[in-house]
Amino acid sequence: MAVMFPERLPGSSSKGDQRLFALFQNLPENYLVYYEPLAGESLMGFLVLAPERGVLLLAAQGWQPGDLLEGDAEWVRLKQRGTERREMNPLRRLQEVIAGRLRECQQASALVRAALIEGDGSAATWKVPFATVVVLANITAEQWQRHAESNPQASAMFPERWLVTRDELLRWETLDAAAFQVELGRFFPPPAESAPLSDGQVEALRCLFHPEVQLHGTPETATLATLDLRQEGHARALGDGHRLVYGVAGSGKTVLLLARARILSQQRPEAAILVLCFNVPLAVHLRLRLEDCKNVDVYHFD
Repeated sequence: MAVMFPERLPGSSSKGDQRLFALFQNLPENYLVYYEPLAGESLMGFLVLAPERGVLLLAAQGWQPGDLLEGDAEWVRLKQRGTERREMNPLRRLQEVIAGRLRECQQASALVRAALIEGDGSAATWKVPFATVVVLANITAEQWQRHAESNPQASAMFPERWLVTRDELLRWETLDAAAFQVELGRFFPPPAESAPLSDGQVEALRCLFHPEVQLHGTPETATLATLDLRQEGHARALGDGHRLVYGVAGSGKTVLLLARARILSQQRPEAAILVLCFNVPLAVHLRLRLEDCKNVDVYHFD
């Protein structure tokens, strides 16, 4: 079973997202699957780290037949509940995310840069394969074909290689885990053209897409210092309200506190976040580790 962040979706998530989430759960245990709306990334749907293939960004659209009026590679025009609106093509959004992360990677730590990119500036390129997919969860292939016949830009809007209609989504639900892996593989370059991701590249991708998992304040070493997957899962699952975390010395309580503060800082940049601890030395340590989180204040109360 894949490692899922979060372990379950909120009730407010769309039916299409819920179906995809259930499918992704059946992937192998070395797959990491992030539901991005809960991670503060509004441009994305799912982020899948597939160690043997690369990075998959997938957006599920809940449009009904007739909602989509027209579109091209950049924009789509929709009419829903009697109101028309224009928004960025979801495939374009995913491509913008990849381009933005490439720029961010050039400013990241030396270990992240070395693992993920080569070159610099406009010449920088990824060392890892990226794939993008748009799922039309409520539009069948036949309905899409009818739309395409009246919209000459349809092939540019969603090239067939990166489009999944409702028919295919339903077919995916009949596949076993191995066959579903093969289906996802078709969105990537052929295996002969790329090598599997190394453990270092997986860790670097975690740090790039979710910087809060990197343990700051540690010296540069031959490996990245990050939250382990269980710690990251706990930090994302804490939720709102009062929580009590307990454990023996050295079990990672402080690391979990730091991770939670980072996640909240990313998800709620407009919020004022307060971290309290008992004594001065620990406050100094926490303040150093959180110095790049501008909306987080750390104080001691003894």
